[in-house]
Amino acid sequence: MLKVKKFQTGRLKTNSYVLHDNDKRSFIIDPASAYELIINFVRKNDLNVKGIIATHGHFDHVGQSSKLKEVLNSPFFLHEKDEELLEHLPFYLGLIEKDLEAQIPLIDFYPIKNSVHLNNQQIKIIYTPGHTLGSICIRIGNILFTGDTIFKGGIGSVDEYWGNSKLMLDSIELLRSLPGNLTILPGHGEKAILKEALSK
Repeated sequence: MLKVKKFQTGRLKTNSYVLHDNDKRSFIIDPASAYELIINFVRKNDLNVKGIIATHGHFDHVGQSSKLKEVLNSPFFLHEKDEELLEHLPFYLGLIEKDLEAQIPLIDFYPIKNSVHLNNQQIKIIYTPGHTLGSICIRIGNILFTGDTIFKGGIGSVDEYWGNSKLMLDSIELLRSLPGNLTILPGHGEKAILKEALSK
């Protein structure tokens, strides 16, 4: 049985998630400024973290990835088209999110394109560029982690660095092809049902 623990932290109230199963295998999704909360949860539940996945490369979604990667000895996954955003991470961490640790750079990562596995369940990576060129959604079972692609109240912005409105429209159409009863867990805000979020 899969379980999801949500942490909402930081000035932008970013949602970080810990996905885990009954065998204590786990993935961390979008670690923002929730380092202590995540580490305490992982250790309290004796979880074996198989990887850290970012839905995109913005600072408020990868801010604690380097520290978690080092402490947990876990690989960090990001779509390769957002690699350039990591070069701007120290700037954003230093000037905007001062509660994050700018002195720890995010150095290496593994490009993610198709899927990873949690025990015998496939975690499917759905490429949804628009908010950034490397934005992804992450589906496992009836759950869809949507990052900043779609929220309960509508779609993500495309006017930030690396956004693209045409790609966003294409990605929304792709999401419309998925089962409408999927539960979306977005990068900000509350969970929703996919078909309801797409109707906003």
